[in-house]
Amino acid sequence: MTSDTPQHQAETTNRQAMATSPQTGGRAGRTASRVLADGAYASVGATDRLVCFVRSLPDYAVRISARGPQGFRGAVEQQFDSLVIRGREVVDAISSSPTTQRAVEQSKTAREQFLTAAGQLRRTRGDANRAAGETVEAVEDAAVEIGSQRDQEGKT
Repeated sequence: MTSDTPQHQAETTNRQAMATSPQTGGRAGRTASRVLADGAYASVGATDRLVCFVRSLPDYAVRISARGPQGFRGAVEQQFDSLVIRGREVVDAISSSPTTQRAVEQSKTAREQFLTAAGQLRRTRGDANRAAGETVEAVEDAAVEIGSQRDQEGKT
């Protein structure tokens, strides 16, 4: 990134502000209330950085437009290309990370286990429905048999 880009100017301003700001003691020393307070300060800091970036845009646009339409187009293409490269590097880093690869493998394993369990559940449900149907039939048959026996006893 060149020194005349708005991103570089905003990052420089941010580094200068960080150099003059008091340290918070790191993550280990923060309590829950401190994290909440620091979160608010972080939001303000992010907003300030954005404001610095937006304020630098007119100067950047003037410098680029002084180069003419081709200079502006070239600058836009350069910024786009640098974002493409950065995006590819981030995706490659995430994709090739051992942590990501483990997560993908764990997801595949979990999916296989889920599908196996779902199949077993379907088979179990079918078996339970058949067993329930057989039980109902057996109870009906027993009720008919008992009724027949009582009818026989009543006739004699």
